[in-house]
Amino acid sequence: MSMRTSVTGLNAAQTELSTIANNIANAATTGFKASRVEFADIFAADSTRVTPGAGVRVAGVTQMMKQGGLEFTGNNLDLAINGNGFFVMKDTNNQFAYTRSGNFRLSTDGTIVNAAGSKLQFFKPNTPPATGFNETAGGLDSVKGNNPKTVGNDTFPLTRIEIDQMGVLRASYADGTNAELGKLAVATFSTPSNLAQQGESTWRSTLGSGEPAFAAPGVGDRGRIESGALEGSNVDIAEQLVEMITAQRNFQANAKSISTADAIAQAIINIR
Repeated sequence: MSMRTSVTGLNAAQTELSTIANNIANAATTGFKASRVEFADIFAADSTRVTPGAGVRVAGVTQMMKQGGLEFTGNNLDLAINGNGFFVMKDTNNQFAYTRSGNFRLSTDGTIVNAAGSKLQFFKPNTPPATGFNETAGGLDSVKGNNPKTVGNDTFPLTRIEIDQMGVLRASYADGTNAELGKLAVATFSTPSNLAQQGESTWRSTLGSGEPAFAAPGVGDRGRIESGALEGSNVDIAEQLVEMITAQRNFQANAKSISTADAIAQAIINIR
């Protein structure tokens, strides 16, 4: 019995060590959120109240959604959300995904994408008239940022695009004029720690996280946009190393318990 109990401790400690290793490995990953392991005891009920516990199990691995530090790059398509919320992306399968990693670029067709090719989503301007934005879930779409401006027979190429703190995407043209092409969409969730990790610093919604609520930056509790900056990983290396030492000690203690139980069992077998 004691051996089986100690094995549960070994398994739990191994899961914690694996989680810590993954956190440390992603200490420099843009938009990464550290995870922690939560444990629960295993107890076999008995009417005599003298039954010992049966060990430990992993109750879950929870993501820590606190904000990472901002790293300023000077690239106007590097974006960070200073506060709550997630960038809204549509992947190559046309499915929504959510991220805090804001290293974006212009694709060949002019849409703003991340390294995986997922398209950043905006609220498009209402037309007509071209004032205000259609801030509804149905109004989300990618925006082409390389379309030239045509006035009569003259065509003026795009010279610059930028996104301000409120998420408005503005294009500047060779004739000195500007145009608002869209407003960045930010998603919030009732329980963001229950989002499902998808890799590439992206998440998908789950029943536990709740449905996404879309709005512009600065609306409600949503953060504002920092252009020319990226949100770094929220992993604290010093904290992770301390937790690694603790997990290692737990592993060693459970291994020692197995060794002790084996020695006792051997002694009993050798009794004559």
